[in-house]
Amino acid sequence: MPVVIDDYTMGINTVIRGEDHIINTPKQLLIYEALGFTPPVFAHLPMILGKDKKKLSKRQGATSVFEYSDLGYLPDGVFNFLALLGWSPKNGQEIFTRKEAVEMFEISDVTRKPAVLDMDKLNHINQEQMKIMPPVKLLEVIRPFWIDMGFDLSAFSDEYLASSLHTMGGRGQTTLQLAEYSDYFISFDAVKSRYSTSDVSGRTQNRS
Repeated sequence: MPVVIDDYTMGINTVIRGEDHIINTPKQLLIYEALGFTPPVFAHLPMILGKDKKKLSKRQGATSVFEYSDLGYLPDGVFNFLALLGWSPKNGQEIFTRKEAVEMFEISDVTRKPAVLDMDKLNHINQEQMKIMPPVKLLEVIRPFWIDMGFDLSAFSDEYLASSLHTMGGRGQTTLQLAEYSDYFISFDAVKSRYSTSDVSGRTQNRS
């Protein structure tokens, strides 16, 4: 009863929700009819499953958008990925902006089969979104990671740092990875720390 009253008073004319709510729909339609309200249009979408093809749980993947950001995923990358869960544009386009998604989306194109939350797919899409991002905008995202890694960026211009990211040519699937892979543009000590004397010695011995 409360949800029917809420939707009616807010002027809701379309309800899009998971197919696990189908069982509630007949009862709600009866309430609409009993109250003399015009019911909204109902659409029920297939569930999102984990990679094991079981119902998605909070234990799978990050639990908040802030956590995804900390892991190095762009907002546009996550949006792009989520938009493709159970839907795809008729032209087969995989990487798109939010504006393009709005223009292309048709609810009739949503599949009837459950979608799978595949993190490998998210990594790929996030990497492609990073590739099309202007270097100056990408720098705004990468800079906090460099600072958290302890680098002093005061000696470098934004133009240098942005061009350094452009030079990376799309390496890294997340902004965190890109920050780690590009650290030698800021400090050569970062490179040397990866190869300690014992490590280099060990590699030399293995070659002989």
